[in-house]
Amino acid sequence: MSNEEKSEIVRLRDQDWPLRRISKKIKRATSTVKYVLDKWRTTTSLANRTSTDRPKKLTNRRQRHIKFTTLRERTVSARKIARNLPIEVHPRTIRLYLNYENLTGPIPRKKPLLTKRHKKDRLYFAKSYAEWTEEDWEEVYFADETKMNLYYADRLSHVWRHPERLSMKSVSFLVTVSVKYGGRKVMLCGGIVRKCASRAIFYRGQI
Repeated sequence: MSNEEKSEIVRLRDQDWPLRRISKKIKRATSTVKYVLDKWRTTTSLANRTSTDRPKKLTNRRQRHIKFTTLRERTVSARKIARNLPIEVHPRTIRLYLNYENLTGPIPRKKPLLTKRHKKDRLYFAKSYAEWTEEDWEEVYFADETKMNLYYADRLSHVWRHPERLSMKSVSFLVTVSVKYGGRKVMLCGGIVRKCASRAIFYRGQI
């Protein structure tokens, strides 16, 4: 809102105009008119307050540069982006901006490396069974196996904690028990066919 509009609000109010009539006159919300008048009564000034917030570290141009760099190099780290900037910026500042742009950094999934020959063989395998009937698939035995660790799982786990409330008595939950060479484990194998399922078979060690 310009200072001319604010002065007009104060002038009309001095002429005992109601707030709704003033808002219709200057085409502003009634709450805006009330805010200007309250500020005038408190400070006797119509100027905007000077911002006390810290100025942004990243300009709009640098923000666009960071975003385009991330979209061009999907695996680039925030620390590397910070090193390449002409100013000193903490990597966390870059991460916060990228999160604001809905850009997160999940861990990429792993998949087998498939060559052209692998893809050709798999396509041939799929097409060779495309004409199979339901009766043909009823004769197929589907089997699978999985590894079961006896001490801990292979996946990563996270622990929530509060640094200010952390004491030596509660450090135990921050430690994961591990055994050399992976510890003991068993392999569970099983399978199914159309009319029944096989027994579960346990193996110790490698198959």
